[in-house]
Amino acid sequence: MPIVPQFTTFQIKEYMLKNIERYEATILDAFKRTGEKAVAYMRSLNTFKDQTANLRNSEGYIIYKDGELAFESYPNDASGPKEGPKVGASIGKGLAIEVAQQFAPRKGFIIVVTAGMEYALYVEAKGYDVITGGAREAARFIKDRMFKIHKKISRAA
Repeated sequence: MPIVPQFTTFQIKEYMLKNIERYEATILDAFKRTGEKAVAYMRSLNTFKDQTANLRNSEGYIIYKDGELAFESYPNDASGPKEGPKVGASIGKGLAIEVAQQFAPRKGFIIVVTAGMEYALYVEAKGYDVITGGAREAARFIKDRMFKIHKKISRAA
């Protein structure tokens, strides 16, 4: 007596695509959490006085998926003692897009975290933590999250 499948190849493909979409959504969520943790860490330090808030507002992140912008976060909500145009967020986002377009894979995810003002490196060189601590936190967090996601997927397979 032959074994007769109770499903079609279309149903198998549909099931697999649904799982791929679910896994990709999980990965995107992990990248969003990573970006939020990095920016929260960078903003929590208060190691320097930001006169115009442009440096703080240039702190943010973007996520690209398969070479396309999938998510961005540049809140532009910090304020400083000196008034002036709030250009930090747009400069930070512009830098992140420029970097992402250079390095974004055709398939897969990339997150770019920035402190985008041109003087951010100068402030770091003076001994203040602008982005270094946030970048380290992000690297630790995403490594841990991806390991857990991989482990969960491996168990399900």
